[in-house]
Order: sequence, then structure tokens, then C-alpha cells
Amino acid sequence: MKARLTPVVLAALLLSSVTHLVAAPILSESFEAYKKTGLTALDANVPAGSGGVNSGPNGGPGNGWWGPNAPNLRVVGAELGVTPHSGTNMVRGLAAFNAPDGDKDFFNIAYRLNASNVYSGNILLDWWFYDAVGSGPNADQFQDYLSLANFSNIPTNTDYNSADSPGTPQQSFSLGGAVVQDGTFDVTKYQAEVWGSTNGSYNFDGGWFNTATPRSIGWHRARITASPVAVSGKISVAFYIDDMANATLTNSASTTNGFNCILLTAANANVSTYYDDIGLYDHLPAPPILQIASAGTNVVVTYPDLWILQSSTNLAGSNFVDVTNAVSPFTNNIAEGQCFFRLRN
Repeated sequence: MKARLTPVVLAALLLSSVTHLVAAPILSESFEAYKKTGLTALDANVPAGSGGVNSGPNGGPGNGWWGPNAPNLRVVGAELGVTPHSGTNMVRGLAAFNAPDGDKDFFNIAYRLNASNVYSGNILLDWWFYDAVGSGPNADQFQDYLSLANFSNIPTNTDYNSADSPGTPQQSFSLGGAVVQDGTFDVTKYQAEVWGSTNGSYNFDGGWFNTATPRSIGWHRARITASPVAVSGKISVAFYIDDMANATLTNSASTTNGFNCILLTAANANVSTYYDDIGLYDHLPAPPILQIASAGTNVVVTYPDLWILQSSTNLAGSNFVDVTNAVSPFTNNIAEGQCFFRLRN
């Protein structure tokens, strides 16, 4: 991609977003603040006297992750050839392999982040997960997923009424590997759950769908976006894996209970996922500023995370294309031809 530094180049454009973000996440969880000695449980509700090195009071301050029949997810460092997506910590289930434990950890986003109010929509959840088996042997044993959900017994004045009794799901959007594997379940693809889906799925009662994204070994970026509730009472949802520009599945739900928690599941079968770098975003502010500056013989384009850089040799909207593998700050050689930049997400 070539660009000549001219006033035209410096006049960057912005493509309106269809998802809703903030300048910074309202929750940013990389698990770096947690200890990984002793029991190594992520759960705040494992008492310190019982080996809970990350224990904390119900309602805070401190650790907001809790779960039934603790301990649940474990805080670990690099192991078995898997390195944290960032930093030195990540979380997984009881064990990486051959130890199904049904681990679940919740984070009460209504109480902790939204003044005890559920999020009705207009929300985005972004994270990274590691798949150790892909679509090869034992692919059916990868059954872990992350959910943006509402559980009936999660309170608004503390983290939990009873850590062992979070209640039943009233609304849930989930993404990862499905536990439900009947009907036309496709073990070579990742799955998404739309609780109360308005369109059929391979498991209609549970609302599970095959996505279009093939399973593969390694770290994957995932995202769930939930629109504001429409006049019809429905809420639209989009799921993304790796490709943050094109949804791997879209649908809508007729349930409107809102969202009061994030749920991490791990070690539901014989292969546990790893989670890292979770970000929760709400409310799109004024469009972000795309900054372009000269640096010697280069032009450097700087822009916020979660946005995708596009370029064109003219201002015709149809001519803008994604700049492949661009990461901010993006450096472009000032050699020939003018170039226009804009952002989308």
C-alpha cells in the first residue's frame, strides 16, 4: 500500500459503526492481578483459610469472579505449549485435558459495573480463547463457551445471594464449543447459543447454532454484540470469531430480560479452553479520531483498538477496502500515489 503525504491524505474519514463501543472498556480482565500459587482458584468465594489465594468479600472490593461448588476456573501461566495471549496469566478449567469438571465462574456486571441495573442491550463483549484440538481428534471434547447472560438468582446489591445457586438462565448469548451435540451439530465449526432465538437452530429448545467459522488449534478472538431492544421487543445479536468485520452468525431473541452477568465455562468435557483479555464495552461515544502523521519516509496511521482500517485511492465509498492485517499504529511508505484512510468496525 503506497501513500504520498498530502493534505488529502491527512483528511482521514470515518465509516459509521453498527456496533457500540466506548473509548475504553468498562471491564478489562487480563487475569494479571490474580495469584497462581496454592489452590490457584479464580473464585473469590474460596475462603483464604481453605487455600483460596484469590479470595475476596461478596460484593467487593477486589475479585468479582465467583462460582458454584468452588473451586472452578484456575489461574495459570504458560503451560503445555500454551502461552497467555498477553501478560503472564490466563485461566482454564480444572485441568487442560482429561479432567471434566463443569467449571463455571460468574461476574455480576449489573452490580459491579452498572449501578445495580441490568444491561438491556447496546453492549459488546470481546475476548480471546484457546482451542487445543481444533477440528481434529477429540474435537467433540471441546465444549467450553463464554456467555453474556441473565441468571435469575443473581442480585443487584452484592455479587451473589448464594454462590452455589446462581439460578436459571433467563437470557443467554454464548459462543465457543457447544455441550449440546445432537441434530445437525457440526464438530468442525464453533457454536453459538441464542436463548429465546426467533429463528430455528440445530437444537431449537436450547437455541444452539453452528457458526460459519471452522475450528482450529490456537488463540481465537471472539466477540458478541447485542443491539438495543427494538420496538418489537426483540434484540439482535451478532457473533464474531477471528474476523471482526464479518459476523459468523447473526440472529435475534424475543426475550428481553437484559444481561446481569458474564459466565465463563471450562472443562465441560475432556478438553478445557483457556481464556484471556476479556473486554466489556457499552455506549458508542463520538467517533474516534484517526490520526495520521509523517515519520521520515513513512506515514503513520494511529487509531483505537476494535476498529478496522480501510484505504482507497479516491473518495468513492465502494472503493474502500480493509487494509489486510493492519494493526495500529500502521506504517505506510510515502512512495507513490495518494491514499485515503477511514475506520469501520
